[in-house]
Amino acid sequence: MFVTIQNVKHTTPQTIILSLLWILFGSIAVFAQDQEQADLGEIHLPLPSSVESQYTYDPESNRYIFSQEIGGYPISVPFSINCSRVSSISS
Repeated sequence: MFVTIQNVKHTTPQTIILSLLWILFGSIAVFAQDQEQADLGEIHLPLPSSVESQYTYDPESNRYIFSQEIGGYPISVPFSINCSRVSSISS
């Protein structure tokens, strides 16, 4: 099935030139920023005084468990290190 369009206006040279310029400068804007080269920097904020950081020794596993809490509620995932790692860090 074919559709015939009868009232089509012919394009002017100005329309063609503007279309080509739009394509040219539009593509430059898309590729102007490379995420690999963008340096967003870092923000280092000090911990507020309400955050309690603590090491707890677990004699059954012979490990130290590090945790952070605010008002008794944990705010991070606790992690543990063994005693030999603690002695290598402190010396």
